[in-house]
Amino acid sequence: MQDCPPPLVQMERSTVWEDGIQHVMALTDTDTRMVEAAYTLELTPPYFVAQGEVQLCNKRDADARIRYRHEATPPIPWRLTGAATGDVCIQGDSVVLFIVESPVEPSETRLVSFYWAAEVRRATDLNNDGTVDSEDLGLFLLHWGTDSASADYNHDGTVNGQDMGLLLMDYGWTMH
Repeated sequence: MQDCPPPLVQMERSTVWEDGIQHVMALTDTDTRMVEAAYTLELTPPYFVAQGEVQLCNKRDADARIRYRHEATPPIPWRLTGAATGDVCIQGDSVVLFIVESPVEPSETRLVSFYWAAEVRRATDLNNDGTVDSEDLGLFLLHWGTDSASADYNHDGTVNGQDMGLLLMDYGWTMH
């Protein structure tokens, strides 16, 4: 895990969902570099996984360190626990930034394969015991009407009936 780097050049990106897996293609082509990425994102509890390849091309006359950075958010109501493998950083409890970076010599193209996984939990499992039950409902009610990020499942800024609806939809869910 590392400090999250700042955003880079905006890339053209297309995504397609197929059988619960998001397929991503991304491309940027500037005067100094070309970056092309192809990978998948998949939520398979308790993991949020990305794997694929990034092609890094240096168009400069000198060595360069080229980086690809992607933000990925597990679907509501999943939250990241903070444990991750690979070159990943986590912002807050819901955004994963994975980074592919490599030194590339002048006029060289480098293909970098990657795999990372971050542990996730059900956002409505407030006490992290692997089950959404009355204990979680009790903890949720303590946050009612506040801006508590841990119970604001839809991220609208207030813990309210919409969030309770998400909790009740999950009621009885268990990790195992």
